[in-house]
Amino acid sequence: MLNAQLEVLDWSKGAEIYATQPLRVGENIGKIFPNLAEKEKELKKLTTEAENPLIFPRIKHNQKVFSLKVYPCPSPETGLICLLQDVSQEVALGKKLEEQTHELEELNQMKSAFLAVASHELRTPLASARGFLEMVLEGSFGPLADKQEHFLKLAANNLERLRDLTNDLLDVERIENGLMPLDLADFELASLARVVVESMTQEAEKSHVKLIFEDNSQKYRVYADMGRLEQVFTNLINNAIKYSRLEGGEIIITFRIEGPMVVTSIRDQGIGIEEADQQRLFQRFFRASNASSQGARGNGLGLSIVKAIIERHDGKVGVFSQVNTGSTFSFSLPLAESETEPAI
Repeated sequence: MLNAQLEVLDWSKGAEIYATQPLRVGENIGKIFPNLAEKEKELKKLTTEAENPLIFPRIKHNQKVFSLKVYPCPSPETGLICLLQDVSQEVALGKKLEEQTHELEELNQMKSAFLAVASHELRTPLASARGFLEMVLEGSFGPLADKQEHFLKLAANNLERLRDLTNDLLDVERIENGLMPLDLADFELASLARVVVESMTQEAEKSHVKLIFEDNSQKYRVYADMGRLEQVFTNLINNAIKYSRLEGGEIIITFRIEGPMVVTSIRDQGIGIEEADQQRLFQRFFRASNASSQGARGNGLGLSIVKAIIERHDGKVGVFSQVNTGSTFSFSLPLAESETEPAI
């Protein structure tokens, strides 16, 4: 406790460990805590005018750090009450956390740079390999035996998978660096979905799955990037096909209007997703725990890219799923008439 002249009146035993010299009644606070000498005017003002305490969050002394809160207590004998708290451990932990955060940021930058370089470097040889394979399969170098054609098709399929992975990695790198430009245009969303459904019908039939496009003849015009939304439809429908149950089923694509938004839903009758997995489903590189039971291959990037694209258009994406019943993935987009155009 201090009087109005900032002289010590009394103290607790714990306060002694913070002082630079033995505490004595009548000693000025500036001598005990040299850091406070320059704050003398503020402290004296606190004894007569202020209502709120003065807080000194970090005062270093004897290899320790403590915080000091000074409260006004106007009375004939006592002017101020000082509360000291050792925050050395908190400060040390905070410094360590800052260092670790900096290290993680550096590692993340290195990882992004590696992904960018690796993805770009892979594209040219992949395109070349795919081109030669297509020429061989088309018979440009002579007829192929059945076994030769079979294994060359397997190689071509794997190259397609590697190309898709490369493109996904490039998208992830763009998203992380805030470099996903949008080529915005006004178009009808259901028409785009219909084109994607038609292009994937043959793939669905291979899995004994029927694609159903519910067309209510209503127009859903949006102001968006058509190429990116085609990527969204392709990814979600492809996932619905991959994770359909072995006996097949239906995949239904529907649209509805909710206020200024159009909501697209893609509902399947597949294996479903565990509730615990649904919370992490849109994180990068995450795959549901039961995904491997289908033997379906994936890199865990597709849904995170879908989420980034939809949010880039000021929309939202979500999922409702029950194991052994199926999943419904939905995303919303602003209708063109009421949309605030997202920044490019």
